[in-house]
This record gives sequence, structure tokens and C-alpha cells, in this order.
Amino acid sequence: MTPEVKEALVDPALLAACYEALHASGWSDEILRPYLYHETDTILRTRGLSKRYGTATILTNLDLDIHRGVILGITAGTAHGKTILCNLLCGIIKPDAGTIEIAETNTYNPLVPSLIPTLIGYSMQHPSFYPELTIKDNLKHYLSIFGREAELTRLAESLDLIRFQNIIADNISPGVQRRLDIALAIANHPRLLILDEPFTELDNTEIHTIWNILTDLRTTGTTIVVTTKHPETLLHCDRIITL
Repeated sequence: MTPEVKEALVDPALLAACYEALHASGWSDEILRPYLYHETDTILRTRGLSKRYGTATILTNLDLDIHRGVILGITAGTAHGKTILCNLLCGIIKPDAGTIEIAETNTYNPLVPSLIPTLIGYSMQHPSFYPELTIKDNLKHYLSIFGREAELTRLAESLDLIRFQNIIADNISPGVQRRLDIALAIANHPRLLILDEPFTELDNTEIHTIWNILTDLRTTGTTIVVTTKHPETLLHCDRIITL
């Protein structure tokens, strides 16, 4: 039973050292997370989020509150900031102003920096898998990063990849490649899954398959952000915003 977490003034460096020591001794992130920040229904929160490139304003004062198990759709035309927003949410780039919190952990000033990769899964527009490896070897590699090698079969089955597992990733269809990318993005059991243009170059059958996977993930409590320039593909979203 996890005890109630209360507010306390704790030296972040000391807490980080304790986390690293316990993690190295075999304690899982699922056990450690509740002791390091509050569980909350609000998984993603932004306040005054702004980003400029040169004279171009990409985002201005974006405020979001996205709850656990919600699918948020973000639609905009090409070069209107969808990928930049995804990169901001993941901490890949920094905003010019504003804050981002993932499960009450500040993306740019986290209490324990090594927790951030366990909170977020990101499937980018461009493939993140190794094209020269089989699907199985790609899954094994990513799962090994998080010490979850035993979950290979479960993960492959959940995204209908078992029958393709011995095929080189570069030789499979775009739809199966996208499912592989999603599998790699959820290998760490993220609280927040971000998918940038996941339906590009997919036919209606493949889009339907991806949505079945995403709605199943939502039932486990995963919060999902999906971007697209085709709003008709966002019919299953709980919320939709336009940039």
C-alpha cells in the first residue's frame, strides 16, 4: 500500500541521489514515482507557453489542462507549429516563456531529471526504429533500455506485430512501421504518449487499426496527444484544438 504523499521541503539533490540509488538496486519506477511527486488527474499542464523563431511567432500564451486517459487532438496546417509543440512538451526544445508540467513534474526543471523519460513516450513524424533490424530486435533493444525485456511478446501482441517480428523493419508497410514506432514509444509505460502526424501516408484501414490501439491505451489511463493536418482523422479524440 502506497502511503499518502504530503508536501515537504526536500533538497532536490538529495532526493535525486536517493532515487538513483534505489533505482540501481532494483526498485522499479512504478514503485518510486508516487514518492517523488503527487499523482494527479491532470497529466499535462501548460501555462503561458510561447515560442518564437526569429520574427515568426509559433505559439503565444498556450494554456492547456489535459487529464488522465484523455486523447487530445491538435490540428493545424503544415508549418503551423504542431511539431514544435510536441518538441516543447517532450523537453527537446525550450519555450521562450511559460511552463510545462507532466504529472506535476516541470519539464525544464524536473525534481529528478531521469524521471522525465519514464513519463513521456514520443513517436515522431520520422521513424525512430532501426531500419536494418527486425521488428523483434527493435523491440528487444528499446525494452532493454527500461529493463522490460520480458514484456516483448505482450508488447508485440498488443500492436499486432507478432506475425511481422522476424521481418526487417525497412521492408514492412508504412502502417506496420507506424505500429512499431508506437510500440517503441510505449515501451517505457509512459503517462503521456505524444504522436506527431501518426496517420501520414496511411490508408483508411491502417488509420482505423491505429485508432483501435490508441483507444485501448486510453483505457489503461494513458493520456495521448495526436497531431495532424487532416482534422477528419481526429474523430476519436476527446478534445481538439487548432493552432
